[in-house]
Amino acid sequence: MERIKKGTIEVPMIDGNTTVGFSAVPDIPSSVEVFFKDNEGDTIGYAEVKYNGSVQFHLEEARNITDDGKKKLFATALSEASKFYNPETEEGGQ
Repeated sequence: MERIKKGTIEVPMIDGNTTVGFSAVPDIPSSVEVFFKDNEGDTIGYAEVKYNGSVQFHLEEARNITDDGKKKLFATALSEASKFYNPETEEGGQ
């Protein structure tokens, strides 16, 4: 099952909202990695969501992401990973 899901979300930053692209890459059954890139293509963070429920979430320190922005990125990572673990619905575990 090598499907890659891609999309964009608006993320609150200290200097205003910015569009962030994401890609979710499955390594089923062990994990799903979700990468976040700014509109210049630079990685701003990533998450590894494991099937056992553990999550590693990393953001670049130099980024001016607000707390709400961090929550949105984290929620997006969980939502996208759940679509691979629960493929019977497009929403997965939302």
